[in-house]
Amino acid sequence: MKFFNDHYSLNVDYFAEDRSNIITALATVPGYVAAVLQDAYNIGIVKNKGFEIETGWNSKVKGFSYWMNGNFSFARNKIEYMNEALNTTYPNLNRTGHRVGEQFGYIFDGFFNTPEEVAAAPLYFGKQPTLGDTKYKDITNDGVINSNDQQAIGNPRFPEMSFGFSFGFSYKGFEASALFSGSGNTSVFVADYLWKPFNAFGSAADITEGRWSATDPNRANATFPKLTVDYGTAQNYYNSTLNLRSGSYLRLKNVEVGYNFSLKRIHVSNVRVFVSGQNLLTWDKLKVVDPEGDPGYNWTYPQLQVYNVGCKFQF
Repeated sequence: MKFFNDHYSLNVDYFAEDRSNIITALATVPGYVAAVLQDAYNIGIVKNKGFEIETGWNSKVKGFSYWMNGNFSFARNKIEYMNEALNTTYPNLNRTGHRVGEQFGYIFDGFFNTPEEVAAAPLYFGKQPTLGDTKYKDITNDGVINSNDQQAIGNPRFPEMSFGFSFGFSYKGFEASALFSGSGNTSVFVADYLWKPFNAFGSAADITEGRWSATDPNRANATFPKLTVDYGTAQNYYNSTLNLRSGSYLRLKNVEVGYNFSLKRIHVSNVRVFVSGQNLLTWDKLKVVDPEGDPGYNWTYPQLQVYNVGCKFQF
């Protein structure tokens, strides 16, 4: 739709989808059943709903032309069926009813800072914890910490929100434009090579500067477990709210500035000189890796900053 003599445009879409025949594995067939099964079947059911908004404005005032555009989309899904063997004893482990890609893990509850805390602690994965180990909440209230104490935490890995906006102007041969894009409602685990110091490549990320240390008077405010040889305390590195980060970001995707003029003496009707840049700035809370990358093994090639200078002749 357009308003105000076509200066303003607005488009709003709402959608609600019931998707079936989604590929998923059979999870209700026990492993001891002597049967040859397919890797996946078209049996999953997911509901998805959301909306999209696109809007824009353009105008011209005494030779000064300008425009602005924006878009925003939100989509939320729910797993209705995925052939999951529903856990009635520990319903916090069930994926059915949650969003596709929703992160599961433990609830971080600080570190063991004193011998008294260690003595009063329950068994952690069959072992007694030690000073500097990570605490997790006993979600099931059964007096032990194990894999049954995981639950849905944070947002899905797939962003529920995506947005962008652009603007530009032109005046007496000068022109400029900029484009921003981003996403929101997404969570990622900083894991594997980025979470385990000296793992594989022999280096440690800055994140370990906040590690727990018995000699640190501020150890209660630590943001990383104590360092151990060969990661002897494996549970310190399990996915939890400690290493869960927001994957939301806003990126200055493109900026371009140009100037147009003519060279009639040499029969050039228009010359355009311009400079541009891509992926110039990113605002995010992840910090340790590109928010569009994989904050684990991270074999994806990072986003590059690109700068261009050009000149275009039109005869």
